[in-house]
Amino acid sequence: MNSLSRYTAVLGRAIFTERTGNQIKAYGFPPLARSFWKSLFAELHNTHVYITAGLSEHAMPVPAELAKAYPPRVELMATCDVRVTGGADGTEDVVTALLLGIAEQVVSAGIFIGVGHTLDFQAKLYPNTEMSAFLFTPPIGPDQKRLRKCTKADAILNVVPITAAELALLREKGVGALIDLFGRSNVRPVFDLARKSAV
Repeated sequence: MNSLSRYTAVLGRAIFTERTGNQIKAYGFPPLARSFWKSLFAELHNTHVYITAGLSEHAMPVPAELAKAYPPRVELMATCDVRVTGGADGTEDVVTALLLGIAEQVVSAGIFIGVGHTLDFQAKLYPNTEMSAFLFTPPIGPDQKRLRKCTKADAILNVVPITAAELALLREKGVGALIDLFGRSNVRPVFDLARKSAV
């Protein structure tokens, strides 16, 4: 059974989109129609779920003194209320493209990421969005142990787009200050390219 088959079993539905890069893939799973029984057995049944496979084949160069805090093998995950599309014909899936871009940058640049870390793209992630960077957080909702077993991942990182102003606040006052602001502003830890900056 491959990673996609395992993800399909855990999430309880088939993919609606797939993007392939250099040894890494990103999958998109649609929300399920409302059903009491499906909600019992399918993880995150009421939202779009995006997740990578293959990033965990590459052990990140985590310094030895940080190894307990930052697992070297991770996969990336995002959840969205609505599907985001773009490209020349308006049908290209944006979230799988961005997740794959992050994963490939981590591998090619030889960097490591973990909870509380950020990645600054220094440009808008999508037309008409204020988002230009990412914050990595613990996922909310799914059974992490089951998801990790789908690949070689030691951890799953949730990907949250943030603005340049939010990134500046984090760099000045720490990730805790940004998380507190998100809590006061009712910013959810989802992949929302349409929201306004909390700063």
